[in-house]
Amino acid sequence: MAALVGMAAMFAGASRALLATIIFAFETTHQSNCLLAVLIGSTLAVFVARLLMQNSIMTEKIARRGLKIPQDYDADAFERTKVSTIMDTRIKTLSASLSVAELADLLARHDPVTSAHQGWPLVNASGHLAGIVTRSDLIRAIDRTGGRNMPLIEAGNSAVVTAYPDETVLDGVARMLSHNIGRLPVVSREDPKKLVGYLSRTSLLSARLASIKDETVRDAGWYSAWKR
Repeated sequence: MAALVGMAAMFAGASRALLATIIFAFETTHQSNCLLAVLIGSTLAVFVARLLMQNSIMTEKIARRGLKIPQDYDADAFERTKVSTIMDTRIKTLSASLSVAELADLLARHDPVTSAHQGWPLVNASGHLAGIVTRSDLIRAIDRTGGRNMPLIEAGNSAVVTAYPDETVLDGVARMLSHNIGRLPVVSREDPKKLVGYLSRTSLLSARLASIKDETVRDAGWYSAWKR
């Protein structure tokens, strides 16, 4: 029994394959009276190995080549989060008829609301989404002859790539990457011109941060509450 438990514990700790080790040990020996001892020894070995070793024998050689191998699998934060959860509803919009010079003047005066963004949705007189303009569009327009007098709708882009609030963040990220853009106006499905939110890189980071907190921050629990 001691030899069997020792071999099983050594393999379980090195491979991190607890259940497979117990099954292999039983199949090769058919010693049912040793199952409890093998289970205890292998479980303790896995716990100790996780405390002392970052990688198992399956991943150690790959890790030495510079590749990081995840030890656990978790759901993608972007795939399980809706756009409506992280989108910014305090949207800073600009009139589509505003000139490039007027926007540049707002930025030069460090307007606290306007300067906080890298892109701005453009709305028409009725308040519907008409386009989007970014700081890069603004710089390119200023470099043109007579570009300072150009309306923002001409300096920006009227073919807006949008997201919907009921979509997953993963869908929005895929759309950003495929169009090489860093922000998406969020519109209503019933009315694609009705602006309801704004999805930016900052929003995406907040989704990832929430996922990290869920995995690392522990609840106080009943014991801590009882001590108070």
